Amino acid sequence: MKIKIIRSHPYYDVMSNGDIVFTITGKEYYQPYFARLGFGISTVNTIRKLSIASKLILPLELEQIDISNNKPVNSIENRWFNSLLDGDIDEYNRLTQLLERVKSSKLRIVK
Repeated sequence: MKIKIIRSHPYYDVMSNGDIVFTITGKEYYQPYFARLGFGISTVNTIRKLSIASKLILPLELEQIDISNNKPVNSIENRWFNSLLDGDIDEYNRLTQLLERVKSSKLRIVK
């Protein structure tokens, strides 16, 4: 049986056998994070492994968010960070999904 792409994402393609294949953009994004955690991008080859790895790199992604530099007090990033600090899991999950959609679409939120 020939393996086909069943779903595409800007960072990876999901194959019919359950594997994922990172796009160039995905490799550029994830590889530095995975390397900092001590594993190669080639070990993350399924959606399940990517889901786990994404949770592991979250603290590293937080380092990339500059909350105090040119971010309005009510920015999505600030609200996301505050929901994490406040333990508001529902708001944290909602904003995490929103930020992931924005990140994957390469759109910027402008107020």
